[in-house]
Amino acid sequence: QSRHPGIPRRTQRQKDSRMPTLTVVTNAEMTKKGAQDLVKALTDFIYPIAECPKEYVHAHVSHSQVVSFGSGDCETLCCHTRVVHAQELSREKKNEIAGKIQEALMQAVPTINPGSTQVLFEETSGANIAIGGAMLPL
Repeated sequence: QSRHPGIPRRTQRQKDSRMPTLTVVTNAEMTKKGAQDLVKALTDFIYPIAECPKEYVHAHVSHSQVVSFGSGDCETLCCHTRVVHAQELSREKKNEIAGKIQEALMQAVPTINPGSTQVLFEETSGANIAIGGAMLPL
């Protein structure tokens, strides 16, 4: 019996363990609904690209934060996004993801300067993921 209901054992999980995580931090002000809509947009575009179940996508939007995009200027609207994934993504897929993040962000915050947004891709493996206080089974 797996300690993680809904998480398949290794044979099926190898493809499904990608579990992409998107973390967006911005100094732009958003309503709760605006942040929820951005989370939904991020989730909707990333799961087919990552080839994982939609339920495995983790998205977090932290808005109205004190952040800057270089030079310490905290007044200019900016956004930092980290994409953590457990698969190697081609440059083309990363470019596609970055473009989709930019589109979703511009829809949520139309006044943000695209030149003040950054996407950082970070690769990990299923061996580095724990859910419910326990490491995923290998």
